[in-house]
Amino acid sequence: MRTYYDIDLTGRSITRRELHGEEIVRAGRYLIAKTLLELGAATVDPLSPANPLIFSAGPFAGTSFSNANRTSVGCKSPLTGGIKEANGRALSRAASRRPTAAAASAMGWAS
Repeated sequence: MRTYYDIDLTGRSITRRELHGEEIVRAGRYLIAKTLLELGAATVDPLSPANPLIFSAGPFAGTSFSNANRTSVGCKSPLTGGIKEANGRALSRAASRRPTAAAASAMGWAS
């Protein structure tokens, strides 16, 4: 079981939902693309608070699988206007422990 957090910075609220089975396998890049599509990110101004910023750990994050243990970050790019994501791998032992959170998306303005 892994957890997904929706963080609304404007309303200062956090919604939590559990991911199970196939939802965990489809975390990472797929979850970012699916969430951005569902939220209609293609139609928002990339610099507006309606543009979600999504962090998602792939299904093998925290393991030693080469190139499959990535954590991805995605949003609508202010430079290109396209939906993009970047990923990286934690190199430290403490940072590469098996994650319990599958993803988190943040939207809105923090005041």
